[in-house]
Amino acid sequence: MNNNSILNLKTDALSLAVELAVVKNFLKVDFNDDDTLITKMIKTATTQCETFINKTLVEKTYIYSIYKLENTSIFLPFPPIKTITSITITNKDFTTYTLDSNLYNLDTIGGVVNLKEKLNNFYRIDIEYTAGLTSINDELVQALLMHIARMYEDRSGYSPIPTNSANIYRKYKQIRI
Repeated sequence: MNNNSILNLKTDALSLAVELAVVKNFLKVDFNDDDTLITKMIKTATTQCETFINKTLVEKTYIYSIYKLENTSIFLPFPPIKTITSITITNKDFTTYTLDSNLYNLDTIGGVVNLKEKLNNFYRIDIEYTAGLTSINDELVQALLMHIARMYEDRSGYSPIPTNSANIYRKYKQIRI
């Protein structure tokens, strides 16, 4: 993202990156009193991981708004991209239209929208898209479990990403050059 863009979360994940039962088993918790707390910790650890690796783990819908475009390539934050719902153009006179899907290509892995021609004289471009991994591999699940365990052990309100988790997350970090 740059200074000429805004990312909004439209629809949060409907499922957890790691199932509650799996986390409770890892934590050796055999009671239900902390289920709400542990669920919040799963969501928090997932968000911290996603921010660290610049990828979406669990399917979410975003709206990416762009106010200035230098060329015909748009790099969408937090890939992998599953689908583009719509690309809406708001002109400088505030009229809007939806860009036909024949006028762009999508690189789902890199999260790049390639417009077939440059857009001029627009106020804003809104791209609504769904992103998320199809599945989360065992190594990332283990890193999330260690991360959640640290949060569960230290409930003081501040819990940085544990070094072991960060080392694993780092392997999956997407860097744009």
